[in-house]
Amino acid sequence: MTEHYTYNYDAWGRPLVVLHTLDNLIPVQIHSYAYDGADRMISDERNGSAKLATTCTYIVRSWLTDIKVGGNARSYTIRGISSLAAAITRMMRTETLRRILVVSFC
Repeated sequence: MTEHYTYNYDAWGRPLVVLHTLDNLIPVQIHSYAYDGADRMISDERNGSAKLATTCTYIVRSWLTDIKVGGNARSYTIRGISSLAAAITRMMRTETLRRILVVSFC
């Protein structure tokens, strides 16, 4: 059994699509990324399913304020970089307990 991953990037070097191929079967899109005009990742759709999509919202200073994984939203009040790190850590612990196997950083 052979696994093969194909990564497609845009002109700025940001990942756009990740394809997975098992043996010589048809490639399956496992990630599709979208970015806003400020070069921030705003969505990561997994396996073409909205139930597995991650969307991120930012304020003008590019601070992360909302993360939505599938239908589960997490909102954060950001007061500084240390608050952002704590917010991401809390989100990872919560989502790990729910058995989310892939964590995307926005």
